[in-house]
Amino acid sequence: IQCEYAHMMGNSGGNLKDDWDLMYKHPQLQGGFIWDFCDQTFLRKDTAGRSYWAYGRDMGLVGATSDTSFCADGLFAGDRTPHPQALELKKVYQPIAFDNVPFSAGEIMVTNRYSFTSLKGCVLTWSVKCEGKEIASGSLDLLDQRPQEKCRYRLPLPPIDSGAGKEYFLYVAVRSKSLATNGSKTARVDGTVAWEQFLLHSSLSAAQIVRSWDTDSE
Repeated sequence: IQCEYAHMMGNSGGNLKDDWDLMYKHPQLQGGFIWDFCDQTFLRKDTAGRSYWAYGRDMGLVGATSDTSFCADGLFAGDRTPHPQALELKKVYQPIAFDNVPFSAGEIMVTNRYSFTSLKGCVLTWSVKCEGKEIASGSLDLLDQRPQEKCRYRLPLPPIDSGAGKEYFLYVAVRSKSLATNGSKTARVDGTVAWEQFLLHSSLSAAQIVRSWDTDSE
């Protein structure tokens, strides 16, 4: 178990998946502790009445110092608003994994990474998008997939038009019916436990993809 294996200051956290690929590969690795959970800051107002997160000498105490922004290096802000690193963490920590099945069209491998919990009460939803527009979707119950079990599911995907200049993506997600309906704070989201996307087909050249990216960025 690693102590402070990830530091979330600034734009950190982007290599979490590399760490967790090793966690899942080697059973003797059990995870670790992230520095740190939330920013240790206080909401104050400046002379113009604008709100800001204060720390160290911002508090106006004589002799108080701060080690730059080392008090503000958490997954969440002082009011528990998630930073982007928290969303990255949620994705990497998701308890269900998805893989395509080689040489088998329309099949997806679902791995239940829970140690003691089955996927009973969960539903697998899927959609296919072409150029960002949904062209097909569906869902199926995962029944009683056991902890640590891998199961293959066949999805009735539509025919793919391999015409020039088109990209097709498959989006899959597992949602908990109970999380989506129990009215608790966790149900303010749509009950999504895990998700993934796969490129089904792209007839774009590398140069076209770069130009498309540049246009989107603008």
